[in-house]
Amino acid sequence: MKLISKRKKALLLVSLMPGLSASALGAAQNTHPSNIGLDDEPVAYYGSIDPDDILEDELQPGEKASQPEEETAAQSDSQLGDSFYCEKRQLGQWFYCERLKEPEKKGSPSVAKAMEKQLTASQRVKLITRKLDELRDRAILEPTTENLYAYISYQNKQSDRASKFADVWERTMIASPELDYTLKRPVSKLGKEDFKEKRQAMMDATMASLKERYGVFYFYSGLNCSSCDIQAPIISSLKDNYGLTVMGMTSDGYAHPLFPESKMENGVRKTMGLPGNINPTIALYDTLQRRSILIGSGILSSDEIVNRIYLLTQTKPGEDY
Repeated sequence: MKLISKRKKALLLVSLMPGLSASALGAAQNTHPSNIGLDDEPVAYYGSIDPDDILEDELQPGEKASQPEEETAAQSDSQLGDSFYCEKRQLGQWFYCERLKEPEKKGSPSVAKAMEKQLTASQRVKLITRKLDELRDRAILEPTTENLYAYISYQNKQSDRASKFADVWERTMIASPELDYTLKRPVSKLGKEDFKEKRQAMMDATMASLKERYGVFYFYSGLNCSSCDIQAPIISSLKDNYGLTVMGMTSDGYAHPLFPESKMENGVRKTMGLPGNINPTIALYDTLQRRSILIGSGILSSDEIVNRIYLLTQTKPGEDY
């Protein structure tokens, strides 16, 4: 017969009673040495399980361990319990099935890595920028060798990171041509020339067919409008080159010599839904959809007018970019 304490008795009960209730399990947990009174008596145990295999009692005050520190730690690990009641029931450290984990010190490498993993990419970039600014400002205020070295070395590290980003970007573009925007809008000299020729051919075709569906309204003032005097010949040349139908609309009743058949505006601009009253102003009228399209106000070159007409009548928003 052997004598064991109440704490060990509780552990034995847990191991021998698979159906032990949660409340009984809690009561067994409360038999931690700090909860046992001084008058607790040892209890006799007649079983096939040796209580010494569970856990040795703590040293009494004044006693010293005779084993070396390494040997004691190894022995303690071997006495943490067996799979009979620890692994199957997952009793944890409070039943001495696991060693108590010491809290990691703040600032240790493992804690720093854990904190870094919790940060988002944006937060990490902000921290890098903040550190770089701090090192630079410190070097400016205190230009010592140490401060300059710290700043330059950290800056070089970030420069290497940026260089790698640019290199991988280029490699990705080569490997994935569908991502290369320059295939749509070339940047090389030969590519630009080819793109410009094709674009001009499409714009010429658009202007040639424009008269079949659209009419051009030219709003101007016959007197005291130098911008109108400059714009009028440009509109007239487009009319002659592409056979456009141009309706001149004068706001003051004075017709320009190039548009002798102009009519008084008399609120036509407002009826068409065109904003403002700036002269000169150019607009298209879509006879198919019965809607107005503002081309622009002020002085516009011939190429700019043609480009805007192509953009607004032949492409969808975002398609040409």
